[in-house]
Amino acid sequence: MVARPRSPHGALIPQFYAGRNIFITGATGFMGKVLIERLLSTCPDIGTLHLLMRQKKGVSVEKRLQQLKQSQAFDVLRQKNPTQLDKLNIIPGDVAQPNLGILPEYLTKLHEVSIVFHSAATLKFDEALPKAVEQNVLSVIRLMDICDYLPNIEAVLHVSTAYSNPEQLTVEEKIYTPTTPLPRLLALVEAVPSPLLKDITPQYIHPKPNTYTYTKAMAEEAIRSRTSRQYPIAIFRPTIVVSSLRHPFPGWVENLNGPSGVAAAAGKGLLHVFRRDPTKRADLLPVDIAIDTLLAIAWETAVDKPTHVMVYNCSTCENPTKWVEFEDALQKYLPKYPLDAALWYPSGTGVENKYVHKTLEFTLQTIPLHLAEYMLKILGVKMGWDNHYKDFVKGTRKYLLKESDENIPVATRHINRLYYVHKGVMLFSIILFLRLLLQNKFIKEFVYGTLRLLLSLLDDGYSSIMSFE
Repeated sequence: MVARPRSPHGALIPQFYAGRNIFITGATGFMGKVLIERLLSTCPDIGTLHLLMRQKKGVSVEKRLQQLKQSQAFDVLRQKNPTQLDKLNIIPGDVAQPNLGILPEYLTKLHEVSIVFHSAATLKFDEALPKAVEQNVLSVIRLMDICDYLPNIEAVLHVSTAYSNPEQLTVEEKIYTPTTPLPRLLALVEAVPSPLLKDITPQYIHPKPNTYTYTKAMAEEAIRSRTSRQYPIAIFRPTIVVSSLRHPFPGWVENLNGPSGVAAAAGKGLLHVFRRDPTKRADLLPVDIAIDTLLAIAWETAVDKPTHVMVYNCSTCENPTKWVEFEDALQKYLPKYPLDAALWYPSGTGVENKYVHKTLEFTLQTIPLHLAEYMLKILGVKMGWDNHYKDFVKGTRKYLLKESDENIPVATRHINRLYYVHKGVMLFSIILFLRLLLQNKFIKEFVYGTLRLLLSLLDDGYSSIMSFE
């Protein structure tokens, strides 16, 4: 066990995290950024935070780390204690790869890790089953494989969802036995062709409504069935995570998932009706409350060392508001704090009946958008594709190939020279091709015969014209 300094800060949790090294997956996500911010801000004596990162869209992991450090989530931290961000360390890898894609030299850096937070996942409800299994289920198994060999591991925290068991009327803090054994699921994904698997997915995952909730439940089963582990592990189930209550500052949000997407679409005047039950509680959980709870659970798990998997359902039970009050708040504050370039006055309203919802959606959204499209066509207001293609080429030159606009005159003279070379080569190739053809006796006779016939036809036509005159 590594000797750790005792934190001068009196609170139990800062003392616990003092000197401890952390491993985090999903660090660049919404919750991941707040997790980093809360660890660095509330636990100033914490050790290194190892972040699993992959190259994404051609951006290197080093560049992504720099982008992460510039996130608005760390604005307060950069002002008060900027050197804390130096504690972030990259572990190149990918949760969708065997062994999380981590090379041996980086695995050795994890030997001093005490706490692991696993929050990486695909959040798409309609994700294809193979990809959802890869990222949400196999990633957990691969992570536990790695943790089995970390000598100083004290606790592993897996971030699940409160909706992993939506078919249950009451969700208790326990892992529910799945209808399909985990080995059968993994074998199915491996063996069945993707088109066929896509067709049978809805029936196979029933009664789960989508692949997201299904694979999150199967990930919990993967944890429960891991009997060989030597470290305590806990499952954290947050409800609908929304903008922050206080930290890093009030209202901070960085995605359009769930309620924030509704607010953005209604504020822009695109969304006029949505479906909801006005009597149901708006089970919204501020992201900083979720993360502070997660940090406390990690502390409790490491200290108590439970022998069985602990499950924590996390919601703001003290929140008395209903969805109708969320709707009222949108109608109250969107006009007060309007969004830029809104297409219509914010008038989003909620309904409960699905048939009424479909009718209003067609009337208030589908028809107006089609009318707007037709009006633009009538008025001749449409996208200038030629200009777009021009900008596309210029953008490829400037932003993709990093070529300066100052070099365009030189490049133009060079391309003009190449134009004449190109035409000359084309002419030479045509002459050479014809000469090679004429060397063949049959082709030569055919070409000459065709020419004689054409000349004969032209001569007959000329004679006819002269006779007519």
